[in-house]
Amino acid sequence: MIVEIIYNYLQANKRLVVPNLGAFIVKQSKEGEHKVLFSNLVKNDDGVLRKLLVEKGVNELEAAGVIDRFVFEVNHRLDNGGVCALEGFGALKRASNGSMSFVENEGAHGDVLDGGLPLGIIIGVGRNINSNSLLIQCHSGKGH
Repeated sequence: MIVEIIYNYLQANKRLVVPNLGAFIVKQSKEGEHKVLFSNLVKNDDGVLRKLLVEKGVNELEAAGVIDRFVFEVNHRLDNGGVCALEGFGALKRASNGSMSFVENEGAHGDVLDGGLPLGIIIGVGRNINSNSLLIQCHSGKGH
């Protein structure tokens, strides 16, 4: 759910902060192509992501919990040497210096949040529009 919200929001906006993780920033090239970058320097909660979750029917407290859980899962997977693939959007990777980078449209290699791999841990937190729960499926990529 969060990945879909981030992706959809960036179609019409230039930046979305994921509190305590970083910001997805849309840059436009001279040729008019859009590229999504990630900066882990901008982490302060501007309230936009929480507001977007509330608009999807999640209350304020649950929205904060969904965001916190998402950030925890991303960091946990990256800290354990994985790549965190955000299904249908791209992948977050941790560099050797500790900074994070984002690669658009990276395949589902490593940990997948908001979707995909048949093997993994499924954790219910918050609410999904359709199933009344947020499903985060993760796979460590270490040969389960």
